[in-house]
Amino acid sequence: WVLITLLTLLINTHDMKKVWVIGGTFLFVSGAVYYLFIAAWLNVFLMIGYNFWVQKIIGIVAIGGGGFYLYEAFGKNPNQCKVTNMGARQRTIARMKEIMQISQWPAMIIGVAILAVSVNMIELVCTAGLPAVFTQILAFNDITDLARYGYIGLFILMYMIDDMVIFGIAIYTLHATGITTKYRRVTLIFGGLLMYALGLLLI
Repeated sequence: WVLITLLTLLINTHDMKKVWVIGGTFLFVSGAVYYLFIAAWLNVFLMIGYNFWVQKIIGIVAIGGGGFYLYEAFGKNPNQCKVTNMGARQRTIARMKEIMQISQWPAMIIGVAILAVSVNMIELVCTAGLPAVFTQILAFNDITDLARYGYIGLFILMYMIDDMVIFGIAIYTLHATGITTKYRRVTLIFGGLLMYALGLLLI
């Protein structure tokens, strides 16, 4: 919802340079924040080393995460992360409007980068389950560090692909549109079942 709102504000400026630079910066920083978050998870597991009980605990967490995803899928609106309330959303939108008023490009880019970091740090809670399982599996398999970080890069690419599609549509049509509720519900159901399967395998 942050990306869609930001793109709507950018498109209304009728400045395609702003759409490309500010929208692109938001996407890039969002991906970078998530990459660092997953890399931190990986290093925690590498530091702990292989531990029988840690694996079982992560398996239980995965099953709990799968249950949460399924609960979200069959809720009233699967597109919303329940971490942020309406007041927080309104403050975020106000910050976006302030960024749009900045005339200097460096300050505008820094402003949207800070926005991307703050938003993603808050909403990481909604998607923390799968990275925990993913990095635990990466840590406990005998592959090189380069391969591990490469797999994290692939994970980020898949994680960000719907945002990139939304951005591409906005650039092409000059209209910001979101992923449909039906699509989001299907992905949550798939994610929930995947988490259940991984959790059972880890246990």
